[in-house]
Amino acid sequence: MRRVKVEVTADDIDNGERGKPCSCPVALALRRVLSDVDDEFGLWKFWDKNTAKWHLGIGVNTRLTQAPSDVETFAYNFDRDIFVEPFTFEVELP
Repeated sequence: MRRVKVEVTADDIDNGERGKPCSCPVALALRRVLSDVDDEFGLWKFWDKNTAKWHLGIGVNTRLTQAPSDVETFAYNFDRDIFVEPFTFEVELP
């Protein structure tokens, strides 16, 4: 596991694409932070049978880890064209 600090910048927000998991602002920020990993990054919805809820996952190397709640809120708002601001989060990646 690898713990990383990810800063989603105003440029990420300006260049991110709504509804596109590999081109959203979080994916752009992950790509910048994990430039040494040659794979796609993105946000994906997944069903957690233990909690019986949909969650947002951060995908790296085809493996998912649950996204922090502030990332879920950001993605929800960004995709619905609700105002969002730059923010920073930390996540443990596989």
